[in-house]
Amino acid sequence: MPETARVVVVPEAEPLVSDWRAQHDWSAQRGVPTHITLLYPFVPTEKVDDEVIPHLTVAEGGVGLQDQVEAALSGHLPIRARADDVAFLFEDDEGRWHEAHRFPLAG
Repeated sequence: MPETARVVVVPEAEPLVSDWRAQHDWSAQRGVPTHITLLYPFVPTEKVDDEVIPHLTVAEGGVGLQDQVEAALSGHLPIRARADDVAFLFEDDEGRWHEAHRFPLAG
């Protein structure tokens, strides 16, 4: 069943993480841009708890891969970016992700 997500797109991180994501992050392979996940899958407010943690996924894999990614990226952190909006993404029936709408953040 298709899913939805709320994310902050982080194009500033793309040059640093794009190769890792292309190889090790299923969402990048399905059209999801470099982002910080705010909520996935999208759930009603009453279901949000302390385990919902915003994060930027670079790769999915075992401890060895995590160590490689950490070694490659740690010298380039922190990534400085400005969040002006939240993107609402949806998955189509073929498993590809698309942006449906952007919600501006009040400044």
